[in-house]
Amino acid sequence: MRWSVAARGSDADVGLVLSLYRESLALKSELDGLLHARSELARSSRSVDEEGRKKKTQSIETKSRLNELRERLYFEASKLPNWVHPEIPKRGEPPRIVREFGARPVFEGFEPLTHLELATEKNCIFFSHLCGGSKFYYGKGDVALLELALINWATTFVSSKYGFAPFTTPDLISHSYVEACGFQPRTEATQVYAVQDSELCLVGTQEIPLASFYSNQILPKSSLPIKMVGFGHCFRKETGSTSEARGLYRLHQFSKVEMFVLCRPEKAKKTHQELLDIQCELLQELGLHFRAIDMPSDDLGAPAYRKYDIETWMPYRDGYGEVTSCSNCLDYQSRRLNIRCRREEGTSPEFVHTLNATAVAVPRVILSILENFQLADGTVRVPEPLVPFMANKTHLFSQRNSSAHTPLYFTQ
Repeated sequence: MRWSVAARGSDADVGLVLSLYRESLALKSELDGLLHARSELARSSRSVDEEGRKKKTQSIETKSRLNELRERLYFEASKLPNWVHPEIPKRGEPPRIVREFGARPVFEGFEPLTHLELATEKNCIFFSHLCGGSKFYYGKGDVALLELALINWATTFVSSKYGFAPFTTPDLISHSYVEACGFQPRTEATQVYAVQDSELCLVGTQEIPLASFYSNQILPKSSLPIKMVGFGHCFRKETGSTSEARGLYRLHQFSKVEMFVLCRPEKAKKTHQELLDIQCELLQELGLHFRAIDMPSDDLGAPAYRKYDIETWMPYRDGYGEVTSCSNCLDYQSRRLNIRCRREEGTSPEFVHTLNATAVAVPRVILSILENFQLADGTVRVPEPLVPFMANKTHLFSQRNSSAHTPLYFTQ
């Protein structure tokens, strides 16, 4: 575990966790001794009122100390990340490209606009301070239809072709489930929004409610693998570079369709590759140029044992930008959520393994479509798979399909 912590550059303190654990064992032994002594005194026929009261006071005080120690132990232990796959790029090394598809777009005879310029010219995306910051947006007209089309298409594709059960997920969940999934809502560096005077947090990714759905359950052998695809909203305290401060790339709220799988431990590696295959197929269907990369150890989230990111070409960034991620979390989450399965009737249950993979992070795919599929006439080509989900509209912003409207003005 010390090696995994060092490989990630994590500030988790393995030594402190071990020290607190040993201290808690010693204190538990002391409490057991006091409770046993009280029990023996209660059985004694001689007068032991004073000694019994003394043991009772000591046991109450010891139990209180033990509870405080266990709470601190849990808090420090929750910072410990998962193991690290031995074959991934090491800390400080660049990601390793494992797949590529397509080529950067070539625009002949015209200068393409960024999605921000399109937002102004086409009156279709509005970034406002109505929600307390410019990292919230309104989609209007064709962009609103495009968002709904992406959600419906991705959910339908994954569920009908690969048998994932569709879910809609809540926007709020108890912070205990957020912590169990490997996120830290109670630390200063958290990206999670907590609801004031409440035990609830806004969901940062659909992975959390999907993973938590089966918490504290022993699953029958016949149920695995369990494959879910969930739609919902994500809320994050995103921070980023100046180039990401404006636009759709980094937002405080966005829509996402997420795949999540619970499987037997020996199936996790294969399942991880299958999820990556599905992600690549989705982006190939849309016709976007992308590359899949094996992320280095210091760029893994705490739950991930191994993580692939897929990046599409984004002209406004003059580079690639992440649109999906795909993580194998082993039994890191299932142990915390207590999700187990039995191999055979009468055998002891074991923890399942969990994996997650983005089907579509909606705003970043909208960004990619707007910037990569522009045409000289000012329209944007709709990827063919989305056309049936957009009332057969083949081009965004076409005069034939546009309607008169009053311009809206918001500050960026």
